[in-house]
Amino acid sequence: MDTIVSGPTEHHHTPTPDLVPVLELKNKIKTRAAETEELPSTILHSVMRSFPLDAANQLPQSETLLRTIRRQRPAPSMTANNQLPDHLKQTDPFVPVLDVIKAFDLVADDFDDEADDFLGYFKKTWIGEPKKRGTGRKKLLFLIELWNVYDRTVANLPRSNNSIEGWHNAFAKRVAIAHPSISKLTEKIRREQSKFEVDIAQIPQGQEPKPKKLKYRKLDERIKRLVDDYPNLDLGEYLKGLAVNMSL
Repeated sequence: MDTIVSGPTEHHHTPTPDLVPVLELKNKIKTRAAETEELPSTILHSVMRSFPLDAANQLPQSETLLRTIRRQRPAPSMTANNQLPDHLKQTDPFVPVLDVIKAFDLVADDFDDEADDFLGYFKKTWIGEPKKRGTGRKKLLFLIELWNVYDRTVANLPRSNNSIEGWHNAFAKRVAIAHPSISKLTEKIRREQSKFEVDIAQIPQGQEPKPKKLKYRKLDERIKRLVDDYPNLDLGEYLKGLAVNMSL
């Protein structure tokens, strides 16, 4: 690891005294970033505790320090099973709406500079870009409340329309042809309606709806336990826990 602060030689000049604390700070950040897997926010919080207050006006912007961390860490690669590593599968939809931006900033810290365009797109579309003047964020394309599933998970409600898509695919297979006649399509719809009426009549009799596959039920149970425990968990650890359960 290269050291920024060094003694003067014929090719080096003694650092400006006012900049020495900043250079030492950057060296500490580089060392922690290269030797640990700590979250960038954890690294910055730790090293800043020893930074002298009288040098605060020389302190680089936080984005500059985060970039220093990213440059010390190798670019993420696929695992042996050709899967994304867990830290790139961290996800925001299971975080309460009010904490989504905070969670996004944590996730974004794990990407290098090559992902800036992607992160910029994500901000414009799903999060909202910070305004250049004042506080607040610009209008985003899709409201966070539209795609966030934290409350639905807590309430044991479906998180997607997968069941509807599943029915649609099954019905298309039963129809069997791409462009059925009106009479044939009507007959298939009538049969489908009869099937639904039987299913609805059986529910009050104690019959359970067709269950999900076991692996999906277990996945839902793990996610539900994590989401229910959200108030007691560190946000970074919570995102890591979710990532383990995400398959991409």
